Amino acid sequence: MGDYSKEYAGFPIDERTKEIAWANIVYCGNCADCDRDPGKTEMIFGKEFANVCNGTDNLAMRFVNPDAEAVACAEKMVDMRKYAIDNHTV
Repeated sequence: MGDYSKEYAGFPIDERTKEIAWANIVYCGNCADCDRDPGKTEMIFGKEFANVCNGTDNLAMRFVNPDAEAVACAEKMVDMRKYAIDNHTV
């Protein structure tokens, strides 16, 4: 969870991390979690994605059985969220 629509000044995200994040977008599966079919449009690091999950957890990304590179990306997303909170940008 969090705002990953853009990078924060002072917390750059490299292109490989963006690619991994983009590869792990959660798309609407028309599940029972919501009635907002077919999902929402979400901006992730400057790239627009349609039909992103609108479920109760409001997740834009999900890392399922991640490899080491995906774990590093997920950790970077957590660090980015912490940076945003610590710097009052949320």
